[in-house]
Amino acid sequence: MLRQYKGQLFGLYLWNVANKSIKTGFMEEITKLQEVNIDAYNYIMKVPLKHWALHAFEDYVKLDHVTNNISECFNVWVEKFRTQPALSILEGVRRKMMQRMTKRLDEGRNWVSNIPPLVNKKLSERQDDLRFVLVLCASDKEFEVKDGVTFYIVNLDSKRCDCGLWELSSIPCKHALAVLTANPILPPEKKRKPSRPKKNRKRAPDEPYKIKRSGGVKCSSCRAWGHNKRTCTGSITGQAGANNKRKKKMYKRGDKQSVIPTQTTSNARQTTINASQTTVNGMHAIHSQSTTMNASLYSSNTASPMGLPPPPPVAMDLYS
Repeated sequence: MLRQYKGQLFGLYLWNVANKSIKTGFMEEITKLQEVNIDAYNYIMKVPLKHWALHAFEDYVKLDHVTNNISECFNVWVEKFRTQPALSILEGVRRKMMQRMTKRLDEGRNWVSNIPPLVNKKLSERQDDLRFVLVLCASDKEFEVKDGVTFYIVNLDSKRCDCGLWELSSIPCKHALAVLTANPILPPEKKRKPSRPKKNRKRAPDEPYKIKRSGGVKCSSCRAWGHNKRTCTGSITGQAGANNKRKKKMYKRGDKQSVIPTQTTSNARQTTINASQTTVNGMHAIHSQSTTMNASLYSSNTASPMGLPPPPPVAMDLYS
């Protein structure tokens, strides 16, 4: 084909016919070729379209090449094994493929992004043409893109475009890129919750909590750690700390007097107990002296002037 039809005929018509990704564009270009050179038209139409026309390729191929350069390169690549036996050819091809895969793996580790450099280059070229297209929204997943005087339908769910390039190579065409860039995915709107926002940082499950400076509760009475004054059991009288509660004087509402808390300490209680014991001992001594005095009076007055027996002694009520 290349030897028979060279120059302008091959560059302007035959190449355009083969690279059309949709059937309508293919029919327009093949009609032009038929008008220019009928012999070239008859020659090219003898070959099945699925072997050379891009629009006739199956979707599962995922390849947008219309030349046989891959097969020619492979033929040159294994040329030195072609004259050897079949087993030697297989071993030679296996080693060549192993070395090539290792080389491509090393090159892939040096990539800047996860996208191959060739694909990244195609996307950059197509992105430069986005200023010439207009995106119209039909729904959340379907859009209409105007490119010149032609309209293309882009469906994001099925990953299809009317130009056909997206399905053939799995690389987004410029119409799909226009849709993706015109409708960027935004994060959801932040809504304020009705409760008070939390200020403390969320700690990891294995992160320890901050240790406080205070080592615990310290009693103000015995100066020991682990309890307070109300629960202290180390008082002088041996009573629990429940008796050490503060007593408050209650006043009516509107009274301007302040509430003065009173507290009975262990020393005051001991002083009161000692004073009470002294008072009781003194009263017992007085009672003994009174009894002795009455007995002496009764013995001295054995008879009354009138011949009557003396009256009984009167006990003094010292506790009244």
